[in-house]
Amino acid sequence: MKIIPPAANKRLAFSLIEMLCVILLLAVLGGVTALLLRETLNMERVQAAGFERILQSSALADQFRADVARAEHAELQADPQTLTLKTKENDQVTYVWKDGQLRRSATEDGKQSQRALPVGSKQVDVEFGRDGANPRLVRIRLIPLRDKGPVTGQTLEIVAALGGNWR
Repeated sequence: MKIIPPAANKRLAFSLIEMLCVILLLAVLGGVTALLLRETLNMERVQAAGFERILQSSALADQFRADVARAEHAELQADPQTLTLKTKENDQVTYVWKDGQLRRSATEDGKQSQRALPVGSKQVDVEFGRDGANPRLVRIRLIPLRDKGPVTGQTLEIVAALGGNWR
């Protein structure tokens, strides 16, 4: 009868099957982690774009309300995509929606300025109008568009009162 010393029956390495199982498990965990990271980054990108749209809409609303509050008179052109605001001092601000761009042209203190205003998206339509019940209220409406027309429920409407007082 042969006696095996205790140190001789210990394994010196892992078997090939054990190594393959560990490698497979690490590969699966790495794949799941990569998918989670990709989805997290995509979600962050979507949230950042939404936040940027909110900031642009807020800046447009602030500018529009300030211009209308300074104005004494508003003229809507035949098309609902042009609005002219006039003040007591004969200053004039004109908003024009043309070729997918909202332009603000101002004549203030004899100086002319012109700039494009952000509307948040390239697929949007802009309309100007007045409130039927209160003609001192002037509005700008941003209507998101898709392939088949306007997107319902996502219209942004900014309303301001001429002279800053809606009563």
